[in-house]
Amino acid sequence: MRFAPQLDALPEWSCFYTVDELDQRTHDLAERYPDKVSVTVEGHSRERHPIRVLRIGNGKRNALFYACPHPNEPIGSVMADHLAELLCTDDELLAQLDTTFHIIKCIDPDGTKLNEGWFKGPFTVENYARNFFRPAGFEQVEWTFPVDYKTLHFDRPLPETQVLMKLIEELRPDFLYSLHNAGFGGVYAYITREAPDWCEELYALAKRFELPLSLGEPEMPYAVRFADAVYRLPSIEESYDYLAENTDKDPAEIIRSGASSFGYASRFCNPFTLVCELPYFYDPRIDDLSESDVIRRDAVLNRLKQSETLFKAVQAEYDKVSGLLSKTTSLRTAVENFMQTMPAGIQAERTFASKNPEMERKATVAELFDSQAVHPFYHLLLVGMVLRVFDAENRDRSDTVFGDAWTAVDKIFKEHHEMVVANLDYKVIPIRNLVGMQLGAGLEALARL
Repeated sequence: MRFAPQLDALPEWSCFYTVDELDQRTHDLAERYPDKVSVTVEGHSRERHPIRVLRIGNGKRNALFYACPHPNEPIGSVMADHLAELLCTDDELLAQLDTTFHIIKCIDPDGTKLNEGWFKGPFTVENYARNFFRPAGFEQVEWTFPVDYKTLHFDRPLPETQVLMKLIEELRPDFLYSLHNAGFGGVYAYITREAPDWCEELYALAKRFELPLSLGEPEMPYAVRFADAVYRLPSIEESYDYLAENTDKDPAEIIRSGASSFGYASRFCNPFTLVCELPYFYDPRIDDLSESDVIRRDAVLNRLKQSETLFKAVQAEYDKVSGLLSKTTSLRTAVENFMQTMPAGIQAERTFASKNPEMERKATVAELFDSQAVHPFYHLLLVGMVLRVFDAENRDRSDTVFGDAWTAVDKIFKEHHEMVVANLDYKVIPIRNLVGMQLGAGLEALARL
């Protein structure tokens, strides 16, 4: 492993950086290494927070790294912060990579601030779910690039997205690294073209940092598999066609958002694009390929039925008080968008599972675990967001209608949380291991360009 010295020297992190801490660390780095790093403000967020881009190196290739494309995914911000420091202090590494780095430690500062309630711990499923925020698709930086495909016409890029559009057009990057991470499960990756030798390095990195591969159900049922836990980066066009084939609705009504950064970059260049997904929490069943006694289709369909029951219960309580809500916030927009699009999403997956011949075999333990534990974990996050919408109103819970709805949703949260943790034997993964995995995967990809 060619980057072993850099990976061995990783420090320990006990928590994640806030947006203000990232800004201060950028300022401090520029002051310490004025001849090695330049910092420019390339735009502002919707709440007018400056978006800073660090430029390091003067190599023949351009690489664009950006963290927090989804604001509940701060592993990449720690990695980007460490990478910037590493490039300023390791001249040999910088020369070896022959790359000009453009690094954004946080592309969605507004949304990231709404997640800071769990950034300092405790790192439990409950604390994460009660302080979680993920925006609606049309307010996600990663999925608001312009697209014009069949009935899907989206041209409302966010100010943050426009920063990336400008950089992509100017830099024509050779390497594009959108720093995502998952919440629960194992390591998996999306790349834009097959790279068998890089996959082997990915597996070696996972072993080095004691991280499981995600070998259960793929995040997107239609994802094209290149290798174990490695998929072709899906496009918005593929999502559209999947929905068109498996629902009776216009896919544009379900998607409501735009293309990805790679979809936009492909207009100007052909960057090797990497997404390396990492979990905060781990259960050993996530990479168990032994056969279970449950048919894969039955596991998926049963999970979808449970999802439908949960969301209908939450929706019923939300509908009772929706007319009383006075604050239009990103949290509320996200919750209402999810509730509007969720039924069609369940329909599409049910149709796909019902007719896919791959669903006829027995599920592996990993696939069954995905259906019985991982998906319910993610469902808990929506319930937590509903409670946050209610809490933002600052209403007296003695108000019968509002108070009863809040109590009912909190009861749903507690019962669902109890079910989730009862089905899990989870541990919290050290941040150092996650940063090392994401850093190593990126460096190995760069070395192979």
